[in-house]
Amino acid sequence: MKNHGRFLALFFLVSLFSCKRDPLTGDKSILTGTWNWHRSDLYETNSQGNYFIYDTDSLGGALGTTSQITFLERGEVSVSGPRQTTRSSRRITFNSFEHNSTDNSYTFDIKIYNGHDVHHLSGTLLDRSTDTLLVNEIPYPVSGNYTKTVNIYTK
Repeated sequence: MKNHGRFLALFFLVSLFSCKRDPLTGDKSILTGTWNWHRSDLYETNSQGNYFIYDTDSLGGALGTTSQITFLERGEVSVSGPRQTTRSSRRITFNSFEHNSTDNSYTFDIKIYNGHDVHHLSGTLLDRSTDTLLVNEIPYPVSGNYTKTVNIYTK
């Protein structure tokens, strides 16, 4: 009987923490919906430490396809695109979600739980009236010649 009680307690704790997700409520709800990749600006740094555009890729360019990020109100995200296999919805939690009242933008850093792996997605949602989302990782992460990437999505 003691083992049965321990098992139930352990099961309860594991299920409580394994399903943690942050629903998109309040200001976070502006992320809800499907965001379509528009273009990516790929930057290098010059000898003075200033960024300059090294390359730009847009719909039908080098990738020749599209990318989408879909946020669900219940606290899940799905990503599809040329550098990602289409993924089913994955749980998300927010490391940060901050409003900048000067330009009415929001910055965020999200953890995406994919089984045992944890991925990060960070970016900026420009003024909510523009429906423009800038992310750092999808579809182009920082790699190779690029020291900074800005991937632009619109609703």
